[in-house]
Amino acid sequence: MNNIKTYLKYLSLCALVVAFFGACEEGGRFKMSSDDNVPPAPPTELSSKALNGGIRIYYKIPKDEDLMSIEAKYGDNIFAVSFYTDSIDVKGLFELKEYTIEVYAVDKAGNKSQPVEIRDTPLESAISKIAKTFNVLPGFNGFVINWRNEMEETVSIFAEYEFTQNGVKRELLTVFSSNDTLGFAIVGDLVLGVNEQVKVKVSAGDNYNNRTEAVDKGSLTLLYDEEIIHFDEDGKNLWSYPVPFYEPPFGGGVVQAWGDAMDGRTECFIDGIIDDAPGSYNYTFISGDDGNVIPWNFLIDLGDYYELSRVIVHARHGGEVGKRGQYFSGDDVGIFATYYWDEELEDWVQTGIYKNPMPEGNLSDLQWYRLGKAGHMHYLYPYDPKFTKPVRWFRFECRNSFDSNYTAGPPVCVSELRLFSKPK
Repeated sequence: MNNIKTYLKYLSLCALVVAFFGACEEGGRFKMSSDDNVPPAPPTELSSKALNGGIRIYYKIPKDEDLMSIEAKYGDNIFAVSFYTDSIDVKGLFELKEYTIEVYAVDKAGNKSQPVEIRDTPLESAISKIAKTFNVLPGFNGFVINWRNEMEETVSIFAEYEFTQNGVKRELLTVFSSNDTLGFAIVGDLVLGVNEQVKVKVSAGDNYNNRTEAVDKGSLTLLYDEEIIHFDEDGKNLWSYPVPFYEPPFGGGVVQAWGDAMDGRTECFIDGIIDDAPGSYNYTFISGDDGNVIPWNFLIDLGDYYELSRVIVHARHGGEVGKRGQYFSGDDVGIFATYYWDEELEDWVQTGIYKNPMPEGNLSDLQWYRLGKAGHMHYLYPYDPKFTKPVRWFRFECRNSFDSNYTAGPPVCVSELRLFSKPK
């Protein structure tokens, strides 16, 4: 019996030794070897498949215990994949022509095999497709650009525009980045003479320094609007609204939300003051007519008839350091809809549903704060900029907060609402 136990211990020890040296051998694959100057063999049996703006290359991996990666090169662009992958995608091939691509193996010491060439022609690139869909329209104090990006690749949109301002000719360039299927961008804050036009050219670029030829979209005569100032000389608010849970005088089937909880008051939503500091509490805390947070509506009697154009929504200040830069919390508006009361139809007419964009990048608290204070501006008709018919009643319907990728229920707090219209 003792001999058997001794034998089993011996086998266990041997297994541990084998496992140890096996692990060392595998781990050695990733260790640099300064005295290794022998290159690996090149990949073999190459074939390819055309992609949009690229080529996928298939190959047989060479037998080399030091193999670390397979690389492909054209021009100054190098692409690499790990040693256990049997294909590599070469991207950024903008032109519809035959490309010659070099493929080689690289070992852990950095030695490269002799390159193997393969030739193929890519399919049409994303930016070429996008350039065919550009649409440029006059906007409010500016112009809008929209396009289709079916491949949802991250691209740069270059807007080149020129105009004459106060007798001086100006040429400007604005660049946008997007991967949205339906791209949309606004070039604004252009204050020109009544008869002055803007000449616009648009192009698309990728991350490989490719750029389409600029598409000339001609000259545009801009639209002009102005913010509705709803306070008289004495500071009296000229806008009004129904009391909570009541409909407007004409009915309409929609009641005013409840906004008198905690530190919020309904009137704070249209008092002209933006909540921009912890503890100021210049925001409204709103919920549905049963006291629960359901999609809620804020109804405004504008006091006169306006042809509406844009809306700016300001988030409330969270008052909590580090909570998304103190803005854009689960308490703030992510998705909302707007309506106006059509007196001829005797019904609410929806102008659209809008999504406040979540800022991207590694932003500081100060940057988050500035973006939040600036608010989110939306054209009521973004893809066809225009004014509404003359209306007196406006309706803001809050649907979702930013949380859970805009799927969380409606928030309870918002700081300020601003409206723009055709100048009277």
